[in-house]
Amino acid sequence: MLQRILAYKFDSSAQPSECAQLLWQHSLQYPIHSLLALDLTGDGLKDLAVLSLRGIHILQVNEYSMIPLSMFHSKVIRALSNSRFRTS
Repeated sequence: MLQRILAYKFDSSAQPSECAQLLWQHSLQYPIHSLLALDLTGDGLKDLAVLSLRGIHILQVNEYSMIPLSMFHSKVIRALSNSRFRTS
């Protein structure tokens, strides 16, 4: 069964029925255990680290940017060791 991550933008000035706007969605084939938002690339934008039964998936705002594994590996390991992942 596919697991879906949905990202919404909240607009407090909109009508109540339209205050949440779907920005993007991403599907995974494995159960999602935890989510962690942190800046892995140092660009000032938060990336989303998703812990699933299969491993850690990194979702970025700009899906076309490529970053070396060594750049964010230590940040993810540090976050995991500090128990900053939240259960879904």
